[in-house]
Amino acid sequence: MEGKEAGLKKILFAEEPKHFCLVVSTENGIMGYVTYNFMYSTWDAAGIIHMDCLYLEEQARNYGIGEVLINKLKEIGKEKNCINMQWRTPQFNERAIKFYNRIGANGKEKICFFLDL
Repeated sequence: MEGKEAGLKKILFAEEPKHFCLVVSTENGIMGYVTYNFMYSTWDAAGIIHMDCLYLEEQARNYGIGEVLINKLKEIGKEKNCINMQWRTPQFNERAIKFYNRIGANGKEKICFFLDL
């Protein structure tokens, strides 16, 4: 998408970033990442760490790296006094859903709405 790289650089490397990223790399380059931000839930009257995207290259999967990244986000959320971690994944992403279920995550049925601006 045009402008995506510039947009990501702007939000991740701002003086006061609103979005954060942990990167998994080896001598072969970047193998994956997890992006996250913080939100406040008026429903719960508490802070939440929101995982925006968890991605690992195919060859980096099945080594426990995803679980390490999730656990690191849990640590960060606790340090920031968040009550939980939330994220979304498409229903067709069966592999991710199996992973999330395996690590003890609970899914909630919700409908996600979008309005173009």
